[in-house]
Amino acid sequence: MRVRDVMTTEVTSVCADTPLNEALAVMQMRQCDQIHVTQDKVYVGVISQADVLDKTADDANPAVVTAGELLSQANGKFEQQGIISQDAEIEEALQQMSDSNVRQLAV
Repeated sequence: MRVRDVMTTEVTSVCADTPLNEALAVMQMRQCDQIHVTQDKVYVGVISQADVLDKTADDANPAVVTAGELLSQANGKFEQQGIISQDAEIEEALQQMSDSNVRQLAV
């Protein structure tokens, strides 16, 4: 079985210049805890609700700080290790998720 056989094809994303409060609203509306961040329609990373809440707990204004700014301050683990080919075997994806301690991979 390959990744393409089990992947989600409708991906929720926001632009890098989207304010965090709007990104969080999209996550809540779509009932997802992570959202892909794009710049010029190219995937640049992912942020989670936890990332947003951690940043706003630091007294950051979620209407001013953008998804791209948060992404550049995050640990980058997903962006660096969380990408896989749709042609990869599912076992490879599972191993990569385990090694990276992530629940999802970008395809």
